[in-house]
Amino acid sequence: MYWKRTGISESGSDTFSAAVEISCRWDRMTVVFKDQFGKERSSRSQVMVDREMEIGDYLLEATIEEYDLLSIDKKQNPKLSADAWAVSFFERVPNLRNTIIFRRAWL
Repeated sequence: MYWKRTGISESGSDTFSAAVEISCRWDRMTVVFKDQFGKERSSRSQVMVDREMEIGDYLLEATIEEYDLLSIDKKQNPKLSADAWAVSFFERVPNLRNTIIFRRAWL
């Protein structure tokens, strides 16, 4: 499940679009990587996704049926779910012929 961060509310908290089910490959792995500022960070998972994402968006490894079991608050704000993770880094990686772009989110 994917929530796009849409902005900040008047109270200063993040706001999100409605969650959507996406196609992805979720690999639980700890990897050290450098963020956009060159700072070393470690990831919990690497997720190959089917769309563009931005830092601050959220992903949850769940089916639509599992998502339906979440409370309304957790459906509206993924930060309330212990199983949803923020995108810490996002990259586009081309294949060798530069004909396909793979999208990878680090959580």
